[in-house]
Amino acid sequence: LRRNRALALKGRDLLCTALGASPPAPDEMIGSIASVQLPDAVGPAPTPGPGQYHDPLQNRLIAEHHIQVPITPWPQWPRRWVRISAQLYNSTEQYERLAAAMKQIFLQ
Repeated sequence: LRRNRALALKGRDLLCTALGASPPAPDEMIGSIASVQLPDAVGPAPTPGPGQYHDPLQNRLIAEHHIQVPITPWPQWPRRWVRISAQLYNSTEQYERLAAAMKQIFLQ
């Protein structure tokens, strides 16, 4: 459990740095799941096609970077969050890869 918590904090910090975001919750409130607010989406809420996720960003991460991570609108579109869940099979390198992909997407 300690390893997963430490990994979730590390992943959250990597994402915050890549996105220029502040951690949305104090470290003491983090277990093995962490969320980071993303830049607001542009345009109306999408209507996904068959086999598509609700957020085009999630589809893009899969198609271009082979990364599967939930992108969730909250409290409503266009505000959205990325949520990471650290488990035994996850590594710091995976979160570094996600952070690099996010930085590339949002700083193009």
